[in-house]
Amino acid sequence: MSEINGVPPLPGREPVLRALTDICGPDFARTARSVETVAGRRVSLVAVPGTDRAVAETVRLAGQRGLAAMPRGSGSKIDWGAPPLGVDLLIDTARLSGMWHHRPQEFTAEVGTGTPVRALQAALALQGQRLAVDPPSPSATVGGMLAVNESGPLRHRFGAPAEQIYRVSYVDATGAAGESDGENGAP
Repeated sequence: MSEINGVPPLPGREPVLRALTDICGPDFARTARSVETVAGRRVSLVAVPGTDRAVAETVRLAGQRGLAAMPRGSGSKIDWGAPPLGVDLLIDTARLSGMWHHRPQEFTAEVGTGTPVRALQAALALQGQRLAVDPPSPSATVGGMLAVNESGPLRHRFGAPAEQIYRVSYVDATGAAGESDGENGAP
């Protein structure tokens, strides 16, 4: 097997790309571009799932094929923390954005992980509300902000971002969907 655009081939690369296309849609699975790197290493594939179910199927496929997968929102924190040995698959959360079931009187809303914090603040402002965070990363997404518990000076008055979350839905490393309120040692 030869390299494709400078990326060493993955075992069964084309079947994996076809499977990702089946899961995410024809325009939402592709070979990574040269600028898509993690810790200076080029990524092989990018999937952009549009539903929770597609995220679960993508993660499950990665596990079955032995692919190292990593989520990416805006990419503002992609190199934070200990660098991975390599990333075969970036799971882009751009299509997992938006706000639903906003109940201004209860100060609650459902928010997608790929939602830019600035967009969420703008939507809440239409109801005279805001999320009490000011993450230093200007392009931060809600998922990225929560993943690293990133916040600015408002943390001292209102607590960390994770403390403002009532419940979170997630997909674990096996592709199983879960939900947690963070109580009793739950994630």
